[in-house]
Amino acid sequence: MGVLPGLGTDLVLYWPTMETGILGAEQSVTLFYGRQEGVTKEFLAQKVEEYRDTQANPLIDVSSNMNVHDVVAPAETRSYLIKAFKMLEGKTVERPQKPHGNIPL
Repeated sequence: MGVLPGLGTDLVLYWPTMETGILGAEQSVTLFYGRQEGVTKEFLAQKVEEYRDTQANPLIDVSSNMNVHDVVAPAETRSYLIKAFKMLEGKTVERPQKPHGNIPL
């Protein structure tokens, strides 16, 4: 679920249908164009398609995000995860001791 290696992420996989960001394509387009006068459903559908091609495309995000390892088809996810678990089978993580504990509140 994480994308940053500093958070303990070992492997980041994307599906071809994924969208990054807080809002999806429809919500983003509605936010920008929804209240303008004269906007038709066809115009909104065209803008959603443009947004998906330019902003929500996983291949564009993979090319700019060095933390993503691969784009995997949903049908190949299980075999990819099995290989990843085998690769990480003997992994150990040594974390530094915390300098202080939690005080009772």
